[in-house]
Amino acid sequence: MINPSKTLAHANRPGDRRTLNPENRFHLIQQINRLSSFTIELINERHDNCCSPHIVPWGPYDQRDVEMRADVLCYTSKVLEQDLEVTGPIRLVLHAETDGADTDWTAKLVDVWPSGYAMNLCDGILRARYRDSLTDPTPLEAGRTYRYEIDMAVTGNVFRRGHRIRLEGSSSYIPRFDRNLNTGLADPKDRTVRVARQTVWHSQTLASHVILPVIPSP
Repeated sequence: MINPSKTLAHANRPGDRRTLNPENRFHLIQQINRLSSFTIELINERHDNCCSPHIVPWGPYDQRDVEMRADVLCYTSKVLEQDLEVTGPIRLVLHAETDGADTDWTAKLVDVWPSGYAMNLCDGILRARYRDSLTDPTPLEAGRTYRYEIDMAVTGNVFRRGHRIRLEGSSSYIPRFDRNLNTGLADPKDRTVRVARQTVWHSQTLASHVILPVIPSP
């Protein structure tokens, strides 16, 4: 448990659909250009290192530098008026389109402190051609909007009063995961690379959202 304040009952873990309001510069859609083979979304992320703390210390990193990138979208909640515990699996429902036959979608849950410090909690990635099956990949239809579900792993965190909840989204996780050339070709030796034009929807009918397992206060 991160930021524990007291022992809480964990028997009931309802899925709570929390709305994270896009920052002012975002409207009904966001579009980003993504050349995934030459970009790195996470820099020095400590919790990716499972077994060698003598090489890279364990723990989270401040994500503010990453969030300033033009190819990373940020959705941030209002300031919390009371503590909120989130414990369990995190899932993102994403409505998005791309202009090619394949791409990657990434998501990261962040605890934003009053100081602005952005602490990464958990994250996930989905290679779009495996959206329906991990053994039978199918290409995308360029320009078509698909509904994706991204497993963002699990966390146990108390978002303190005065903090904010943030969701980061992008389309690459190099070097943690291998690059996606955005061509739909599966040959790892292929050097053909294209820039992906991504569109993320969060309108009333195509409401992208993150599902948080909120633990009720005792």
